[in-house]
Amino acid sequence: MGDVWKPCHTCTANNYCSAWESVQTVRNEQKGKLLRNRLYESFQAVHHRGEIHITARELRATLSYIFFGIYYCTDLHQDPDIRPGHYYDRAFDPASSARQGEVLQELTFFDPALEAHPKVDRYLLGQNNSGENASPPSYPKLPFKSARRRAYFEWDEKDIAKVRLDKSYFGLARCRNLERFRKIPLMSEEEKRKLCEDLCKGIARLEDLPLLAFKDTNGVPLKITPRTPTESILWVVKPFERFSLEAKLPVTDEGLEQLHTHLVLKYKYADGNYEELIMGAELFHILIELKYGVQLSDAASDDTFANLSIFTQRLAHENSRELLAWNPVEDKVTFKIKAELKDNIQKIICTRVL
Repeated sequence: MGDVWKPCHTCTANNYCSAWESVQTVRNEQKGKLLRNRLYESFQAVHHRGEIHITARELRATLSYIFFGIYYCTDLHQDPDIRPGHYYDRAFDPASSARQGEVLQELTFFDPALEAHPKVDRYLLGQNNSGENASPPSYPKLPFKSARRRAYFEWDEKDIAKVRLDKSYFGLARCRNLERFRKIPLMSEEEKRKLCEDLCKGIARLEDLPLLAFKDTNGVPLKITPRTPTESILWVVKPFERFSLEAKLPVTDEGLEQLHTHLVLKYKYADGNYEELIMGAELFHILIELKYGVQLSDAASDDTFANLSIFTQRLAHENSRELLAWNPVEDKVTFKIKAELKDNIQKIICTRVL
């Protein structure tokens, strides 16, 4: 490798050559290892999103574009005004020159610049830091988005902890919960049960339910949408023990590693039949965030929730003859509404739930 890059040491364009910058980073023992790990994490995120199939050919093309860009040495010498940019921008910037390919398109979805963290962002752009000599380095001369991307590739966990000073996430966008998604096949039954409950609670938070609906800690409330408008809110509670979660592993030859792209959330009806919801990493992330109280933005696609809506409606109608209700007239009380058949006469019974 040293012989291949020997001429670059004395090249007059090496201070702005994208290939030489990448090579210097990769050859650095500490930075190189971190860069490889970050790229590995990014490609895994693309795989877990489940929108494309990554081929070895496209993976090579993606790495070539990120590390070396599109300009040859002769291009840089013939036109000294060319500035090919940096590897961290080519990895995520949707406006980078001659960007093409499905993997590069998917990587823009995880751009670290799409999220914000007040402590990290102030540090990155702060003029009072000593730049490259700081620990960790700040990048006041870079545009904010570029500084964010560079920090993702060059800051290790110790660097992040020094600046962040809390347990909030800093990394790929929408990947705060990716580690939990990835480890599901290796989880114990107890860990999967806890994660399953978190997902169910996230599903409940999608609907406009009163706080009283969440008092029952043994099940998940699912809203019933009445056929006619009403001020009352109706819901049913589905027991947590009827839900289960498993990773949907692809069919491969024996001995090959398997990496899932989807999970299956199952609900067992009283008659023994099952209802299934297949979810990808995006829906998984949204539901976990909702469980912890994060507000859903308008950017969330309706397509993401299409199958989820069908899933919850089917579950809600399993025992629709017994509902819980809330009315703003008595906002501190939950009512139970039950249909009973006695002497061939159906009666609707409404009682208060203490």
